[in-house]
Amino acid sequence: MSNLDDRRLENEEQGATGAAKQGQYFYGVELLNKTVIMFYADQVTIEPSGVLSAYRKRDEGLQMTLAWLPGQWGQFWAASILDGQPIAVDSVIGPNEPGQKIKASRKAAKKKRGRRND
Repeated sequence: MSNLDDRRLENEEQGATGAAKQGQYFYGVELLNKTVIMFYADQVTIEPSGVLSAYRKRDEGLQMTLAWLPGQWGQFWAASILDGQPIAVDSVIGPNEPGQKIKASRKAAKKKRGRRND
């Protein structure tokens, strides 16, 4: 059995599959080109320089799994694993529609419905 097979078995025994092996929390980031990426991480940081980095916990410490440079990303949120909606956000009042609530998850939900399941 190869090292890759050993790692797959270990991950399956721990109950993690696919991207969920990369962390216990679910997040979303919208890039400036309007692409929405949903990902798992144990920790996410935004550095003073504007770099957005995702990490997973390893026995040796934290391992970076994803990073976006300033100017590549515009929005970042902690997301519900059920539907990708921002957690702890009920609604947003839009700047062009004073006094009218906008469903906070509108953008994330549309993007998620359009994704392919591989």
